[in-house]
Amino acid sequence: MKKLLIAIPFLFLAASCNKQTSRVQPAQTSQPIQASSSAQTQQQPQATSTVDTTNWKTFTSNFGYLVKYPDGWTIQDLSYAYKGNNSIGFWIFGPQRSGLPGATGKAFFAEQGCYDTQQLKFTDYCYQSQGEVISFDYPQKPGDQAVNFVSLDASYIKSTPEYQTAQIILSTAKIENSATSDWKTYNNDKYGYQVMFPSDSVLATEDLSLGAAGHKIVENFPPNEPFITISEGSAYVSICNDCGDYGLGMTDKKSAELINVNGTELNASGFISSDSDGNSEIYFVDFLGSTPNVSIRYGYQSDYGKPLEQGEIDSANKFVHQILSTFKLTN
Repeated sequence: MKKLLIAIPFLFLAASCNKQTSRVQPAQTSQPIQASSSAQTQQQPQATSTVDTTNWKTFTSNFGYLVKYPDGWTIQDLSYAYKGNNSIGFWIFGPQRSGLPGATGKAFFAEQGCYDTQQLKFTDYCYQSQGEVISFDYPQKPGDQAVNFVSLDASYIKSTPEYQTAQIILSTAKIENSATSDWKTYNNDKYGYQVMFPSDSVLATEDLSLGAAGHKIVENFPPNEPFITISEGSAYVSICNDCGDYGLGMTDKKSAELINVNGTELNASGFISSDSDGNSEIYFVDFLGSTPNVSIRYGYQSDYGKPLEQGEIDSANKFVHQILSTFKLTN
């Protein structure tokens, strides 16, 4: 059975975008979890530390995280990549069982988990306006792929043993190898922001009034620098008090994209240029409410006469979006 939800972008590793997430019915188990129909008679959640998860199964995702779960339960990966950034999330499914008020057949527990890039942890609050996504579901009819929700309020669902188990499952989720674990962090107190970058990135400061002579490679960014650039090959991210003005060229086409900046979805506008002399993609984001003003300019720029291949463009996009995902205002 499949359930389709229009997803408000995850809070996690994500170049966020509107995306449908598919819920697949878990296999029926011969060992259902039993619960009474009265919310008052349900046991309270157990502390994670009192539950031995040693013999639990382990689900390992290609997106670099793992989560443990007991027999009879199922994990469905919802993670996806978008423009070089990863959004990490999953469904937790419990075994099918009878005895739920309002259900016309056996139903199963379902809850969504995701990775919060601001708090750097897994959470069950994956949508900005809906809070926890929890329910008991059952097929509309045998063999049907559609799904019905059991009419239960959240307080009842949270009182069930399935919900208690799901919270323990969620607590076992962890990132195996964080892509930014060994990155450096730059804090700019004057302009009120923080950003992370790989230790082998090329760092530069800019003074637009000096033209090309104002571009200076540095080992470390000075404190309170008004214009910095982080680059790797053809890819770069500039953070500046004044990024300068750029007009469209003859072959430039206007473009826009949604980006993930420290867990927040923002609109970036810019342009794409591509011809036999080279190709580039440049975007701008202005934080107009910040004091003083802070802007970001990012993208890639090929060498003259050497247009980038698609694989090189993908690598460049991955680099800049990873940098953007660590940026945050601190004022």
